[in-house]
Amino acid sequence: MGFPIQSRVKIFYSIKEKIDSGRFNIKQGISEFQDLIGVRIILLFLSDLERIFEIIENNFKVIKNYNTIDKLNYNQFGYSSIHYIVKVDETWRKVPSFRNLGDYYIEFQIRTLSQHIWAEASKSLQYKNEKDIPRELSRSIGRVSALLETVDLEFVRLLNERDNYKHQIKESSNIDKDDILNIDLLEEIIKEKIGTNRSGLSDQLHQIITELRMWKINTVKDFKDLLEAEYNKILSKEKEISKEIIETNSSEPTGPNYELLKQGIYFNSYLGLIRALLRERNPNYKLIK
Repeated sequence: MGFPIQSRVKIFYSIKEKIDSGRFNIKQGISEFQDLIGVRIILLFLSDLERIFEIIENNFKVIKNYNTIDKLNYNQFGYSSIHYIVKVDETWRKVPSFRNLGDYYIEFQIRTLSQHIWAEASKSLQYKNEKDIPRELSRSIGRVSALLETVDLEFVRLLNERDNYKHQIKESSNIDKDDILNIDLLEEIIKEKIGTNRSGLSDQLHQIITELRMWKINTVKDFKDLLEAEYNKILSKEKEISKEIIETNSSEPTGPNYELLKQGIYFNSYLGLIRALLRERNPNYKLIK
């Protein structure tokens, strides 16, 4: 997610302005406005769009959806933004707090961060329409629009290249031991040698590799040597600590940490485990803050 989800309810002035301008003809009440309730979702990557569409379509009654870019000719500028007009699903209305929402429309607006930059810049410059742009600035506006669109496409290519690289790592039966350790290599080795039953690996990789480098663990071989030398010792200590904690509790606790303790896992995070390995090898090990 590029930004926290944004939301708003259309204010009276905005409703009045839309009616007075003739852009909306109200017949019975304000519940006719399809954008009375607005939600904006800003994503980092184009590849995330489909997941958001699926979430919306599976949880709301979709009235319609459209892309603003489809309203433009090939030679016109503008920002792309996917819009969903939805209503609360009938099953939601069984919950008291949602009971009275059935008559209201909700507009979801979904953009990438690049699309959002373009939309907000256009709003600030008041260039919402191609006819509004001074002729002297039209080429510059066109370049900015093209650059921001290119950013999204380049991110797609980057993510595809990264996926291909990670696939090659996973499929390679013999990663070069002299390769310099990077985030993706580190992640694959941890998954292969340690497993996936601890928490938060992706969020901890940067801190793990930083602390490994501090102790001159720079290559694939260096890291594998650390695991080979210290990992089994730490596993034994984990089981002893876990058993002791369970036995000293008068009542059986619950929760994910306790479930790990029952499996003999004391370090519920990968970072904690790697720090234990480093302490085992380096008695003077100190945490990096």
